[in-house]
Amino acid sequence: MFESIKSMIVFVALILAASTLSAQEMRSPLTYIVVVDISYSMEDQFAAPIQAVLSDSSKLQDVNRRVALLAKHVPAGTRVIVTTFDHRMFEVCDLKIDNNLNRQELIDAFASIKGKQGSTFLWSTLDKKLTQASEIIDEFPEGRVRVLLYSDGQDEEKNPEFSHQDHRGS
Repeated sequence: MFESIKSMIVFVALILAASTLSAQEMRSPLTYIVVVDISYSMEDQFAAPIQAVLSDSSKLQDVNRRVALLAKHVPAGTRVIVTTFDHRMFEVCDLKIDNNLNRQELIDAFASIKGKQGSTFLWSTLDKKLTQASEIIDEFPEGRVRVLLYSDGQDEEKNPEFSHQDHRGS
């Protein structure tokens, strides 16, 4: 009986600790790393029953609409790194959203994303972006990093030069 009461007290203490984050912790720097698949399959049409918005004619158009919403609502002071990939990786932008001009630059950068005819090298790209996220965290331990991946495909790379085990637990 005492063990269950002790467990409940510990549980309540954890809830209270989690709910009393300081304002400083709530405002810690935030970085989004947005990774967008631009391989040939992203230009495919949606099947009508799963189409998110009827005006989205392709998967990539759906992604463009979604990331435009992110650009409009990302908090001031947020860093946004945008990368596209097929069988190669392309850095689209790295912006800190400090004002409406930066926000418009981000919206324009997302709007400029177009499909390519390449294959999907998903895991090697994601591995590089997770490494980048880890480096940002090492540089700014008080910050937060979110990696957003938009892809429809399975990896088509024949000989990846990395291990999927590298980022487990980090």
